[in-house]
Amino acid sequence: MTENTQSTATGLPHFVRLANDLSALRFKASPARPTHRFGLSPNRRACRAGGVLLRLARAMLIMLVLSSAAMAQQRGLSAPDFSKTFEPSTIGPGSTSMLRYVIENPSNTLIGELAFNDSLPSGLSLATPAAATSTCGAGIVNAADGETGIEFSSGSIGALAMCEITVNVTGTAVSTFTSISGDLTSTAGNSGTASADLTIAADRPGFSKSFTSTTTVIGQREHLTFTIDNSLNTNAATNIVFSDLLPDGLIIADPANITNTCDASITNPFPIDFTGGNVIADPGTGVLSLAPSGPPNQAAVGPGGTCQIGVDVVSTAVGVLDNTSGPMTSAVPFGMTNTSGLATATLDSQAGSIVLIKEFLDDPVPPGDSVVLRFTILNRNGGAAATNINFTDDLDATLSGLTVTGLPTTNVCGTDPLWGISPSMTCLFLPRRA
Repeated sequence: MTENTQSTATGLPHFVRLANDLSALRFKASPARPTHRFGLSPNRRACRAGGVLLRLARAMLIMLVLSSAAMAQQRGLSAPDFSKTFEPSTIGPGSTSMLRYVIENPSNTLIGELAFNDSLPSGLSLATPAAATSTCGAGIVNAADGETGIEFSSGSIGALAMCEITVNVTGTAVSTFTSISGDLTSTAGNSGTASADLTIAADRPGFSKSFTSTTTVIGQREHLTFTIDNSLNTNAATNIVFSDLLPDGLIIADPANITNTCDASITNPFPIDFTGGNVIADPGTGVLSLAPSGPPNQAAVGPGGTCQIGVDVVSTAVGVLDNTSGPMTSAVPFGMTNTSGLATATLDSQAGSIVLIKEFLDDPVPPGDSVVLRFTILNRNGGAAATNINFTDDLDATLSGLTVTGLPTTNVCGTDPLWGISPSMTCLFLPRRA
C-alpha cells in the first residue's frame, strides 16, 4: 500500500480511512473480576491503555497525512510562465530591437534546470553585438553575433520570482516576422513555447552606427558614426532624437570633432530648412545625445535620403567594448512620432607593453593654419622601465605639404638623451605642423 493509493469506496487515501477506523474502535471489557487493589481490574486497565495507544496512533497518522500532502504539493510544482517580446516591436530597416524572454515562477519553491532553444525566423539575425544577458541564476546564454540561434541552459529562478534573458536582434527586409521559441523545460516540467512578432517598417528611418575601425589601440582616437537611413521612406523624418551611453572604457575625445549632416530642407507641407539640431558630446564624458527641439532647430533627413552624426571617441581600457544605444525616434513633418529602434557596434581595444598614440588635436583646420600633433607614449609594463624609445613619422606622406613648425622641449620623456619611461608612466611629444 502506498501513500497516495485511493479508496474506491470513499475516494480517500487508505491511511486516512485507517485513522478514522481506528478512532471508531472501542474496547469491550470482560466480565467483572475481583477488583485490583488500586481500584481497577486488569481488564479495565488494559482497556484504558488500549485507548491511549489508539489516540497516539491516530495522531501519528494525521501527521503522516499532513506530511504527505506537503510532499505531494512539492511534487506538483507549477511549470513557470514563459513569454517573449521585441522592444521595440516595430523598427526601421537595419535597426536593432531587444528580444526579451521573461520567466515567472508561480510556485513557493526554487525551480532549476531552466533551458530552451530559439531559432530566429529567416530575415532576422542576432545583432553585433548580440549583448546577451541573463538574470536567471547561473544560466548560460549562447548567442553568437550575426547568427540566428539562441540557446539557454542551467538557469534557475527563486520562489515567486521573475527573471529575464535578453539579446539584440536585427533585420533589413520590410516585413512582419513571427518568432516562436522551443519549449522551456525545468525541474517543474514543460512550460511550452513563447512567441512574439517583430515588424520592420519602411515608414521610418533605419538607425545604425559604426566605428572607423573595429579594432583600435588603447588611447587611440576613433570616429563613431550614427547613420539615419531614410532611403525606403517616402516622407521626411524630422525631430530626430537619440542618446548613447558609451560602455565603460570608452569616452568622448578632446576635442570631440562632432560632425552632422542631418540638416535637410523640406518643401512639404511647406518649405523649411532644418539646422541639424543640438548634438551634445562633452569631452571626457561617456554620453552622446541629440536632444529634441522645435523646428527649425531639429535634426532631419529628407524622403529617400540618408544623414550621419559623428563624434570622436577614445578607449581607456583594453578589451571588447560593446556599445548599444538607446532607441531613436523621429516624426513625420509636424506629425506622428515613430520609434526606429536601437543602434549597435563593437570596438576591440588592444595594446602591447608600449603604446604609441598619434592625434591631430585641432583637426580640421583651414589651409595654412597650424595644429598640434600629439604623440602619447604609454608604458603598460608595470615591472620595468622602457628605454631607447624612438620613432619616425613622415608628415608629407600623410598629406603633401605638411611640415613641422615647432618642436617641443628636448628629452620630454626623461633626462636620458635616448629617452626613458618608468613603469606605468605616460609622456607626451607635441610638435606643431602646418
